[in-house]
Amino acid sequence: MVANCKQQARNGPGCAPAGVAGPEIPMPTLHVRDVPKETYEGLQALAKASGRSLTTEVIEQLKQVVDKAAARRRGAEAIEAIARMPPLRLPDGMTSLDVLDETRAEFERRHDRP
Repeated sequence: MVANCKQQARNGPGCAPAGVAGPEIPMPTLHVRDVPKETYEGLQALAKASGRSLTTEVIEQLKQVVDKAAARRRGAEAIEAIARMPPLRLPDGMTSLDVLDETRAEFERRHDRP
């Protein structure tokens, strides 16, 4: 099947895995060189502990890194959006602590807490 997919990738759009109808675009390949021995052995240990192949483990680790980076980026964007918001105008004499106290009291009333 691999040779078939490679041949189809050269000749046309994608390939269909055995038993699956329709074309499938081949996944990109990533080659990594000069991996420190400790890192490689650590990945092997993680793969073995999780019952995965080394390739699958590396892909999962890369996905986690990319997902965390995306979450950090979204968090930073949210903080920037909040920073751009106009300041909250409180009634004269009220502080943010007063607002928190009122909010907590309202929450407790709604949830029958003493």
